[in-house]
Amino acid sequence: MSDALRNHFLGWQCRIRQNAIREEDGRPPEGGCPDLSLPGGTGAKVKIVTLINKADPKEQIAEFAHLYKKQTEPNERLQKIVQTLSAAHYQQPKTFSEEMTALFVPGSTIPEQVLAKGQAFLEFKQYNQSYKLLCDVRNLAVDSDGYQITFWHNKLFNPKLTNKPTILGFKPIWDQSSSEPPVN
Repeated sequence: MSDALRNHFLGWQCRIRQNAIREEDGRPPEGGCPDLSLPGGTGAKVKIVTLINKADPKEQIAEFAHLYKKQTEPNERLQKIVQTLSAAHYQQPKTFSEEMTALFVPGSTIPEQVLAKGQAFLEFKQYNQSYKLLCDVRNLAVDSDGYQITFWHNKLFNPKLTNKPTILGFKPIWDQSSSEPPVN
């Protein structure tokens, strides 16, 4: 069941993100913006934006950083990243890591609250599909691949992004997660 749920979720994420990048100029899809809540019902639900990243993102990190530095005009930069991601980026779900990432601007209290618990629920919904994933959460080091790919991806879409965000990794615990309708 765990493998089936993971594979179904990553395939669904790739499909909805590919549609969003092609049809919505890169705006995050509804299904990429889960409600985050803490185990035990403490704290309020908040909506966050998550990224799915390649299992080995080194090539994309270099490409995204180069694209940001090369294109000084924000509209050209946006057009180029949308073109890059809409091509073949989301074609093979098996090339993606199961750990999702989310960026939080300085001053946000969410990372501290989530890290104190060490786990969080992410509830994804779009169309007639939903997932409730219990995730282990970690603070990503600035020099880690997960941090770098998330930073450069966000910087391309938001050039005013500060250089010192907090980036968290969310790794689902598949055997404690579910979907509706259920995955067979």
